[in-house]
Amino acid sequence: MLGFLIENNVVCHAVEAMVFASIACSILGVIISRMNLSSIGFTMSHAAFAGAAIGMFLDIRAQMAAIFFSLGVAALIGPISDKAKMAADATLGVLFAMSMAVAIFLISYLQCMGRGLTAGNLLFGNVVSLYREEIYALAAVSALTIIFVLVFFKEISSIMFNMKIADAI
Repeated sequence: MLGFLIENNVVCHAVEAMVFASIACSILGVIISRMNLSSIGFTMSHAAFAGAAIGMFLDIRAQMAAIFFSLGVAALIGPISDKAKMAADATLGVLFAMSMAVAIFLISYLQCMGRGLTAGNLLFGNVVSLYREEIYALAAVSALTIIFVLVFFKEISSIMFNMKIADAI
């Protein structure tokens, strides 16, 4: 996409990935901070870490396991907060600790068995080793984020500014 500006493909892919990620993250960051869910970032990243560890343990594709486990954790945030009658940030703290414990246990177990990678291989990606398909997927996620926020802007705004009134409506 930016190949006409940057001749080096590796650098071009990295810049494209950072542009698309910054678009989605900046839009969602405003919503997340306004809703007092500041700890959702590290909770979801550690849920993905736990999902990847589960994927390695079950000998399935770690990336898909990370995505599905993260979606499962995201789906649990609201119902657990409502059922336990506690703030969403407290629920995020509990899910963060659970995810981290699962990840550390499985990574340690896999290392003892001689089957696993180090935690650093799962935690830290490499922005210069992205394939064109991954850039397209990131662009699609960024576009879907924009479309979602535009379509549901009225609902998102009402939830951000007064949760009780939004719930009543």
